[in-house]
Amino acid sequence: MTMKHNRPALLWILPLVLALTVAWTQPAWAQLGGFGSDSDSKVQLSAQFTSGTGKIPPRLFVTAKITSGWHIYSITQEGDGPIRSEVRLPEGQGVTLLGPFQVHPAPDAKSEPLFDNLIVETHHGTVVWHAPVRFDPGVDPAKLTIRGSLWAQACSDTACMPPQDFAFTATMGPGEKVPAAQLGSPPASPPAAPAAMPPALPSMKSPGGSAQPLGPPTESGERPLVPPSPFSPIREPQVPEASTGDVTPRPVPQMPETHQTPEEKSEGELKWHPYTNMEDFSAIVGTKGVAFDPEQVSANLKKQHEARTLPFVLLAAFVGGLILNLMPCVLPVIGLKVLSFVTQAGESRGRALMLNVVYSAGIIVVFLLLAGLAVGLGLGWGQLFTYGAFNVVMASVVFAMGLSFLGVWEIPIPGFVGSGKSAEIQQKEGLSAAFLKGVITTILATPCTGPFMASALTWAVAQPPAIVFAVFLAIGLGMSSPYLLIGAFPELIRFLPKPGAWMDTFKQIMGFFLLGTVVFLLSFLDWPLVVPTVGLLFAIWAGLWWFNRTPVTAVASEKWRAWLETTAFVGLAWLLLFPGVNEIVPSNFGMLSFHGLHDEMEERFVARVGDVGPVGPLELDGPRTVLVDFTADWCLTCKALEAKVLHSPSVVEAFERDKVVLLKADYTRRPPEVERFLAVLGSKQVPIIAVFSPDDPNNPIVFRDGYTQQMILDALDESRPRS
Repeated sequence: MTMKHNRPALLWILPLVLALTVAWTQPAWAQLGGFGSDSDSKVQLSAQFTSGTGKIPPRLFVTAKITSGWHIYSITQEGDGPIRSEVRLPEGQGVTLLGPFQVHPAPDAKSEPLFDNLIVETHHGTVVWHAPVRFDPGVDPAKLTIRGSLWAQACSDTACMPPQDFAFTATMGPGEKVPAAQLGSPPASPPAAPAAMPPALPSMKSPGGSAQPLGPPTESGERPLVPPSPFSPIREPQVPEASTGDVTPRPVPQMPETHQTPEEKSEGELKWHPYTNMEDFSAIVGTKGVAFDPEQVSANLKKQHEARTLPFVLLAAFVGGLILNLMPCVLPVIGLKVLSFVTQAGESRGRALMLNVVYSAGIIVVFLLLAGLAVGLGLGWGQLFTYGAFNVVMASVVFAMGLSFLGVWEIPIPGFVGSGKSAEIQQKEGLSAAFLKGVITTILATPCTGPFMASALTWAVAQPPAIVFAVFLAIGLGMSSPYLLIGAFPELIRFLPKPGAWMDTFKQIMGFFLLGTVVFLLSFLDWPLVVPTVGLLFAIWAGLWWFNRTPVTAVASEKWRAWLETTAFVGLAWLLLFPGVNEIVPSNFGMLSFHGLHDEMEERFVARVGDVGPVGPLELDGPRTVLVDFTADWCLTCKALEAKVLHSPSVVEAFERDKVVLLKADYTRRPPEVERFLAVLGSKQVPIIAVFSPDDPNNPIVFRDGYTQQMILDALDESRPRS
């Protein structure tokens, strides 16, 4: 009885102590740049432009106020490491730049040992960039609004924020005070664009996909490359931009006439280049005078799909759903159904059929929801795993299930999974448990793609909504058909052993499989999300352990109170780990106003070792076959096929013999460049292999439903240059 009376007070004291501890230690952490430090924008922008006079042209002024103790790098910063700032001005706003941006005051310059004594140029306090502009004919300056952004990285002595775009909006005003020497006569016409550089594949990309500038030429004439950016993926605006200029004119480094050999990423014996964008791809695939035309590729592939009929596609979808039961994604939770089959051995045929029908209904409901997302939001199969929030939720759910399998707590759903006292009370599987098992099984299956599924889904996305729903429904029926068959004919599972102690051991083994699934989900989270997610999992562990202390025979009011206590504790942990109090309450909340651990991890984000390294222009000694592997870290089918087929000795030998250009299009975080290429191929899911011949690059050989070694070898033979 003592535990019963003290438990609520103890649980509510714990989160209060946790919150107060974080609040009181916030000043110390802030001094160290740690958890609770202020991660608000360190750069505040304002902008205005003048109307100009007869002799003085209009001028755009962009003013940045940088938080004390922080700095940004100049627009003239050179070398490897520091990220150069850029003032970006989209075109089509009724104004044209007449010259490069100048800066006042000049940046502080010093030699930095951390960057091999590179001269680092930084701005502190207030800095103004300004450039002469010309209004388009018919534009009224008094009514004009100019929008742009400053691409910059804010750093202190102990930490750096991820580089980002700081937006500004400029209206007509008096301008800023700058040295008169900087207000010279502008050129008669806009500055000429630099000579076009020869296309290069792959272009320099950070692990997150942000392009990095080339460094100055060395004495040998080669251009070193800036190391990958150590920050999470940042999508830059896809708009034409005005280039920033130097304070003093300096010669533009010229691209060497000869191409340098790229530093390639090796995987086993294969050397892969990262796919960058459609423009770079066009430069290497059309090497025999036949231009690569994305629209023509889409048209040619569409003709191939038009030959298929609805009955054929529905049959393919049904078979693909059936095979999905054998994919590795569903194996961790298929044990749930095995235990259900054993439990149903003592049920009547009617009840066993009902339980399997409800389980199948859970599967089909998820497929219909996925169809709705495909029609309404254009999401393809497996794309939910490109969203960090979805992966965090899935990791939490699977982790809680794993703890239940291991006996930490009992899921309060009859027959879901249990042992001990609750199992004695829940002898029969409930309908709600059967439905929930079907839902979870289907969600975890989405990172995998079964044979025939991809072709059916690719054909469906170009059809009316009713057909899209029909195809997804066929996949759901295919996946659920074995369970409906077993429900109708229970004698099919007579080979399973009778219920006994082995079930508890089997259940615990499946619990470890579920924990392994959590590790898999963590493996493709953005780096700043990993540590907060692990913290959330520990909070869930503690909360469920606390909830399980409620006796299974307790009255309903005690059980509800235990759920509320557990939810409050996990909710507080989530608040501390992810958004922080500042995102929920006003910033003047006082000493309890602090940011979440996720913000802190973003500030600490460092370069990953082993990601795609620096690469240069791709050197081709003649027409070459190009193979593109569309893959993702969360796609188990992709990884299995790559290991079994692409890295097999016979395929590797063919790649080397034909000097095939190998490109890897990573879809893990749904980058827009890869998504655009998938759209050209008429797909929204991976895995996909596309093989392009230099003789006919607009008719690629595309594999959507998996592939074998022989299929790849035949495609290479067919795509080999004819001369």
